[in-house]
Amino acid sequence: MGIEELVIVVLADIFAIKGLPIWVPRRLSIIVKDTGESDVEFFIQEINIDQEILENNNCSVFFLTAKELIKASFGLSNICIERRKRSDIVTIQKQLKVPIKDKFTDPDIEYYSVHLVFSKGADETIFAPKFNTELNLKNYKRLVSKI
Repeated sequence: MGIEELVIVVLADIFAIKGLPIWVPRRLSIIVKDTGESDVEFFIQEINIDQEILENNNCSVFFLTAKELIKASFGLSNICIERRKRSDIVTIQKQLKVPIKDKFTDPDIEYYSVHLVFSKGADETIFAPKFNTELNLKNYKRLVSKI
């Protein structure tokens, strides 16, 4: 699958998330193209919308590819992409909530946060998204479970 076909597939997933302003999918597609990967997981961490002061509009997103964890923050006029190699992760700490009952299934597990420490001392904590839609929460759970 070429990069253009990949972007179309990922964009379909992006457009499936309800409540996104029109400017978000276009910027996400730029970031997806920048990954150059054929298998991309993503979720929207947070989105802020200000109808009066357009410069206050911003969004933060995490992407996971086979080789990298990518954190992107963007507004209407800028995009900042921070890439870290997955091979540089030396510690993974996941905080989960599981039901008290003895028998439960994967959907019953909730991820509170995932804290990563990288080989050069940098760290990153991925929290549950503030942008709460059913699909985005599902995307978050899928991404953090693959780390």
